This record gives sequence, structure tokens and C-alpha cells, in this order.
Amino acid sequence: MSAKKSTKEPEGEELFVPECGPEVSDCNPGTPAPNVAFPDLKLQQDVLDDAPPEGLGVNLVNTRALVRTSAQRWKTRLSSYDPVEPVPCQIIQITHETEHEWTFRVACEAKVKPGQFMQLSLPHFGESPISVSGMHDGILDFTLRAVGKVTDELFKLRPGDDVYVRGPYGNGWPMEQFKGKHLVVITGGTGIAPVRQMMTHFYHHMDEVIDVWTIHGFKDKASVLFLNDLTRFWKRFHTTLCLDNEEIPGWHQGFVTDYVKDIPFEDFGDDYEVVLVGPPPMMKFTGMALLKRGAAEDHIWMSFERKMSCAIGKCGNCRIDSTYICLDGPVFPYSKAKYLVD
Repeated sequence: MSAKKSTKEPEGEELFVPECGPEVSDCNPGTPAPNVAFPDLKLQQDVLDDAPPEGLGVNLVNTRALVRTSAQRWKTRLSSYDPVEPVPCQIIQITHETEHEWTFRVACEAKVKPGQFMQLSLPHFGESPISVSGMHDGILDFTLRAVGKVTDELFKLRPGDDVYVRGPYGNGWPMEQFKGKHLVVITGGTGIAPVRQMMTHFYHHMDEVIDVWTIHGFKDKASVLFLNDLTRFWKRFHTTLCLDNEEIPGWHQGFVTDYVKDIPFEDFGDDYEVVLVGPPPMMKFTGMALLKRGAAEDHIWMSFERKMSCAIGKCGNCRIDSTYICLDGPVFPYSKAKYLVD
């Protein structure tokens, strides 16, 4: 088993690089390594405002005013609730995670469970279902990739602009079922966004689980998301970080499927749950690798990304056979997810 992780927070903005052997069990907490950093680290930490690194993107007074305004808008909405009525919410901060993935921090009072999604929209351009990647008091984070008409327009917005939000929708992660278990989280690429808030929760409440094992894979160094979060998580979770196509000191090279064998399921008994999120091929082959390691189908949870229009089960855009992803998902146990093929 790995050495026990320190609960001490990493200091400053240094990139923490783990010292790892060929297997997860060889990893140790190590020490911050300020001389080893991604060449494009600055891009990943770029924030579209003049706030200090720990700020919210606008000054504290303005942030509180935005949250109050958002609270009033949601109070008005709830007084005559319409599940498909978008509410204008102001953008507080935009962070460039990578060149193509940005995180929008929005003043929004919606009560969201980890794993649920919201519909973000702009008048005249349409709307897109977006997972909530972070939650704060009166504030939600949405991590978007520019891949179409709506997201392209959203990328033109700046702090202070409004984005229209409705939701939340879907069932989210079964957080209560994870408690008292070994939790395994495996993500590929942007699949880390739907699990970020869940991981943040257990990072702050390690007493609720036995331990946490994670494997995070990205295409290359320019595709790494939430670098600061990965740095923090490393301190408390058993972590494997891997890149598909590049060799970086402290990172593994290869696919997440290559490292499933290192998760000690044989030591877990029946006290474990697995969370798996990523592109469909990654989830398919990682699911097969998990089954080969002896993980049970009803202990594996997957989140599906699919084009959703109404998000309330009326339009049928997200329907696969008799299953509506927006209502019955987006989170499914593997025993159900394996049949959700077009």
C-alpha cells in the first residue's frame, strides 16, 4: 500500500510533481518540486481579471453584490417555478484551464448535487448541457470546451456579462453510497470536470471514506485540467497521473487502462465504489479492464455526455431505447450503462 498522504496543503503556486515508480503502490507524497513545471503552466493559470490568485475575479464587495443579485433572481424564479425557464446569472471569473477548456465562475444560487448538470444558454444562439465542476456559496463553476455554436459564443463573454442558466438536472453521484468505502476515481480528459466537486468534497472530508484512489489521464501536457486541484488532491489521495503521448518527469506515459491493474481491489473486499468518466471509448475499455480486475458491475458508476435539449424528458433527443439520459442519468451503474448503446 502507498505511504500515508500528508494532510498539509501545498504552499504557493508551485507545480507539485510526484515521485512515482511503475505502480501506484510505489508512489509517495514526495515534496514540492518548483524546478519541474509544465512549459505552459502560465496558460493553465491564466485568469481574465486583475484579482490576486486567491480572489474570485472581482473585488469582494462586487462579488457579494453579484451573489445577492443572483439570490434575488432565483428567489423570484422559485416563487413561480418553471423547470425550463432560464435565469440570467453574472459571470464573476473566467479561467483558462487550457487553450480550449475554460472555467466560468458564475453567481448562481441553484442548489446542485455533485454530478448534476445545468443548461447554459445565450439568446439567439441556443443552449448546452454543462456539468457543474465546482460549487461555492452562491457560486457555481462550469468548465466548457469550445466545440460548437453555443460554446463558441460563450467563449466571447467576459466577467460582468450574463449567461442564462436553468436546472439543475439529472441524478448526480450516489454520495451516501460512497461513504465508508474505498473510492476509486478514473477520468480521461475533460471527464475530470463532472467529478471535480465530488473529489473536492472528499478531500475536505476524508473521514467519510476509507481512502481515495485516482487515475487521471490526459492527451498531453497542454490538455491537463485543474492542475492546482491535482496538486492538492495528490497530498491526500493515492494518485496516478498519465499522459497519452508525452513523457514528463513524475507523470506516467500511457492510457488510464494501463494502470487499472495497480488498484488493489483484492484488498478492498466488497467495500469499494468506482467512478469512471471520459470519452466513450475510454469508458468502454476501462470498464472492461475493471471487470477483468474483479470489480463488480454494480460497484462501477459512469456519467454519460449526450446532447440534451429540454433536460426534462420531453424532447427525446437524449433517449436511448427507453432510457432518458437527462432524467435517469447522467450517472448510471455499469450494469445499466453497458446497455446504453445507440
